[in-house]
Amino acid sequence: MTKECYDNMRQQYQPKRIRVLFVGESRPAGGTFFYRGDSNLCRYTQQAFEKACGRNSDTPSEFLASFMSKGCYLDDLCLEPVNRNDARRRRKQRNAGVCSLATRMRAYPYRPDAVICVMRAIEGHVRRAMEGLNPRDVLFYCAPFPAQGHQREYVEQLTAALIDLSNKGILDLDC
Repeated sequence: MTKECYDNMRQQYQPKRIRVLFVGESRPAGGTFFYRGDSNLCRYTQQAFEKACGRNSDTPSEFLASFMSKGCYLDDLCLEPVNRNDARRRRKQRNAGVCSLATRMRAYPYRPDAVICVMRAIEGHVRRAMEGLNPRDVLFYCAPFPAQGHQREYVEQLTAALIDLSNKGILDLDC
């Protein structure tokens, strides 16, 4: 798939009002994609929502429709895959992604109420991108990426964040 295909797919799931912005590092180099419902990030994010809601979604596409209807959206720090790059190049791409992410965040029609960073290694980058949003008014959560043995930790931490956002009236967990 081309970059434009991924961008179009992502735009199809962008809610009119982004209440909870999820930020990942980049789409995977291997071709899976959150918005196709075939990535680990989608699978484990769906599990966290199911746990928080106390109800299972039937299919990834139904989950993605529900994710969007709740005002949730996934954007990435880097718009091109970086996960197969060496550490030096990956760091450089992450640093370069801060400005691009900040620009996209400011361009959303509404400022998100919360940001959930889905990879600890990019937390500082995401926080820097948030500086133009008046970050004191935006709730921030960070969880480990759901890979390399961190899957259960991701689901548990994301579930707790989702419940917290629901308790604060930001996220509707009626699933």
